[in-house]
Amino acid sequence: MMIMTTMTRLRCISCARKPDQYLSPGVILCLFTDFVGADGTSSSLRMTQATALAVTFSLLAFVLLFTTGEAVQCYICSWTPRNQANRTDYCTRANFDPEKNFAHECAHGCEFFSQNDLNGDFEHVRRNCAPQNPTHKGCLTESSRAWSMVRCFCNADYCNAAPATRTTALTAALVLLPLWFGLAAARMPT
Repeated sequence: MMIMTTMTRLRCISCARKPDQYLSPGVILCLFTDFVGADGTSSSLRMTQATALAVTFSLLAFVLLFTTGEAVQCYICSWTPRNQANRTDYCTRANFDPEKNFAHECAHGCEFFSQNDLNGDFEHVRRNCAPQNPTHKGCLTESSRAWSMVRCFCNADYCNAAPATRTTALTAALVLLPLWFGLAAARMPT
């Protein structure tokens, strides 16, 4: 693919490819910008290269975000203060170390589980594959007269490394950031 650089924008000269050639992200972007008229000639819909790039990445992030049915990699570990004498803690939130924990392919997503007694003293933590049919995505908090627990379910590679709220905020930022940059670039005078 040949790309010609001007001072204000990039313009695709040729998006042609051989039938057996892999569709690279550059070729896909070139085809998309030609379709929406990034060069100002192909369509009545006008869009700058930066806006087209932002829309492309946002759509890609959206598709990747909602793709389901594939196995994900999850951290597998557990720890309780009773293990303190014979095992180093690499599993609790404060001491979690991805380098020192085993990862496994899980068909139904990942789980993070933490339990405290009623006095607030830590009792147990576990990172594992989610049960066969998790009924909820995100975190659930339950308590009884003797304990309180937090159980989080998620469906992305290594998502049980941190609480689900951090993963959700990061995902939202990654989806919205390219769109914001594209809209800002579209409003800039050429």
